[in-house]
Amino acid sequence: TITTGAALNLSTTATYTGGGFFNVALDGATTGIGQSISTALLTTGTALAISGGVANLLAGGELIDLNMGAATAGNGLNITTTGAYTGTGLLTLTGDSATTGIGQSISMTGLTTGTALGISAGNTALLAGGRLLNLDLGAATVGAGQVITTSGVYTGAGLLDIAAPLTTTGTGINISNITGGTGSEAILLGTG
Repeated sequence: TITTGAALNLSTTATYTGGGFFNVALDGATTGIGQSISTALLTTGTALAISGGVANLLAGGELIDLNMGAATAGNGLNITTTGAYTGTGLLTLTGDSATTGIGQSISMTGLTTGTALGISAGNTALLAGGRLLNLDLGAATVGAGQVITTSGVYTGAGLLDIAAPLTTTGTGINISNITGGTGSEAILLGTG
């Protein structure tokens, strides 16, 4: 029984350029699990830690590369919990020192009737303080919370579509805390 140290340690101080310092090849597998990590009693520890790059990481560098080939179904990444989760994020992205660049990028240039980002939750359990999407600009004085653009001759039903057909009371769109003053508009519409 190991309580400290490493059960397996692979290391090199050389400038490694090989095809894989640790390789697992199961090209004939159709079911089963290629690699499994079980840490059932984990509290504040980490099941898998990957660190690298620091300031040396270049544009083509990656800490994780999930390549699904030509797959037409399945998931590249699946995160689930059956508990009443109260944490700060099942998936957390932190880049607090970034001034330019993109925090999260989704590219689906061949999309037809699909959805690039689908968020489904709440149903009748969603309460007044619940949100499916929360965009918080902090104390920002310029910039945009959301930008929707198209360079095409748009003929669709709405670049922004809000539907609540069973609503009898309540508010469809609420804009509040606009203090007013010179140059302030709650809604600014421009055409042409």
